[in-house]
Amino acid sequence: MTLTESIYKTLRDYCLKNEKMSAQGLFSIFRLLAKWRSTLIAQALTAQNHTKVMAGPFAGLDLQGLSAEGCFTPKLLGVYESALHPFIEELCAFAPDVVVNLGCAEGYYAVGLARRLPDAQVIAVDKNEACHTVVEQLAKANDAAGRVSFLNDAAKIEWPALAGKRIGLFIDVEGAETELLGLIPLDSFAGVCGIVETHTPNGGSATLPACLARLAAFNPVPVTPANLRSPDFAQRHFPDELDLLLCTWEWRETPTPWLFFKN
Repeated sequence: MTLTESIYKTLRDYCLKNEKMSAQGLFSIFRLLAKWRSTLIAQALTAQNHTKVMAGPFAGLDLQGLSAEGCFTPKLLGVYESALHPFIEELCAFAPDVVVNLGCAEGYYAVGLARRLPDAQVIAVDKNEACHTVVEQLAKANDAAGRVSFLNDAAKIEWPALAGKRIGLFIDVEGAETELLGLIPLDSFAGVCGIVETHTPNGGSATLPACLARLAAFNPVPVTPANLRSPDFAQRHFPDELDLLLCTWEWRETPTPWLFFKN
């Protein structure tokens, strides 16, 4: 069954079961259709051999058409989470000895930072075991296979072995950031520079106060979400305005606040 056939069947079954469509039901349908179209756009780009990030801090990163979850096109275009771009540059300028990426998914940040920091070791962590193979593929495709290691549990990180080193942190763990920040011995490092996303199950920023308190000694800076603009490349290839919007859509219902910190 093709992707389009699968979407058609899902919509047909949903409509047959729901004679009276609720506002939430309509939202779910429109979101599903948007994800479907977004996926077709990504497939069209990769079919044209566009597999390398075109702009931004990870320009040149070969994504191999791989994504463990979520959107793909914004990453390929180089506009993904663009509000973080200046802070990623600060993290790279910090020149950590070790980068720990908690919640690495397919390795966009883990391997992207490995390319930017050729002298650093990268520890990529994700509880989804399926990510392991994808991270390995991306690392190999980007000449970083020997410097990116994968763990399926943050509890397996040997933090004492990292004492005295300069540490870069990138944390995106869907609501577990407060708990994990509490387990990291931040004061044991020679220096630390990090980016952390805060979450709640229903959007908003309920974990933000706890993260701010945990990072108070590291001068945490809230990151303001950016207004995205479709890159010139996308405008040349997708003249339709809706497709241009979907090129930069990150499949989020609401923006989530980030924090940048270092000492």
